[in-house]
Amino acid sequence: MAYWGIAYAGGPNYNKSWHMLTPDDIESSFAKINGALVQANAPSVERALITALIARYPNSVVGNSDNLAHFDYRYAEVMHSVYEAYGEDLDVTALFADAVMCTRSRQLWDTNIGETTSKDVDDVRLAL
Repeated sequence: MAYWGIAYAGGPNYNKSWHMLTPDDIESSFAKINGALVQANAPSVERALITALIARYPNSVVGNSDNLAHFDYRYAEVMHSVYEAYGEDLDVTALFADAVMCTRSRQLWDTNIGETTSKDVDDVRLAL
């Protein structure tokens, strides 16, 4: 899980989106998470987290990183599945919430009506 942690920490997050990462940052994180997969002799929940994080990174970066936000949605979708399988694990629940939050930075709630902006945000609210 050490490689997973390095890849997770080095990648995009709620306060540091794709456009703030260099192609080298992204490729390094992708290499680390693939290293984690190769070396994963871990419990099934950890393998699921590794597989989910692989979905977050492109195989390579062509041009700039402006077109990479769709990977946040892909990661959130896979993390929803991991949450459905391992929702009793609080780390999984937190990572699922983080994944969804990264798909709509600072747009989780409609402040005019006081409601969430999407079903996946509702799912996270209920999970937490």
